[in-house]
Amino acid sequence: MKTFEINGNNFSSLKGFYDEVQKVLTDNSTAIGRNFDAFNDVLQGGFGKFDQGESIELVWKNSKKSKKDLDYPETIRYLTYRVKHSNPDNVENYKRDLAEAENQNGATIFDVILMIIWDNKNVKLTLN
Repeated sequence: MKTFEINGNNFSSLKGFYDEVQKVLTDNSTAIGRNFDAFNDVLQGGFGKFDQGESIELVWKNSKKSKKDLDYPETIRYLTYRVKHSNPDNVENYKRDLAEAENQNGATIFDVILMIIWDNKNVKLTLN
């Protein structure tokens, strides 16, 4: 099983997380989307560093720092952007999620990333 390490010291925002994922999990020959669906696609493989469906271990070094960096302030920043730049059909959902985040409720960016990783049966996650 191939092992890949993302390092929370290398980013402090969702944008930085996507940069780290592209650097660590792809061969950089193809630009990946900067959204949760694209991250899920990368975890499934086929972007240069491991084959589609291949089992991998993902080690998240300094994950406690990432949990803090990707907590409610970053979640609020992300959701505020989504409210302003989304398909009108999705805006109400983002507004609801934003109101929850502003009250320190609901899933944070860190939580969503973990859920995506856990949903990929080919990925074993180790938080360090």
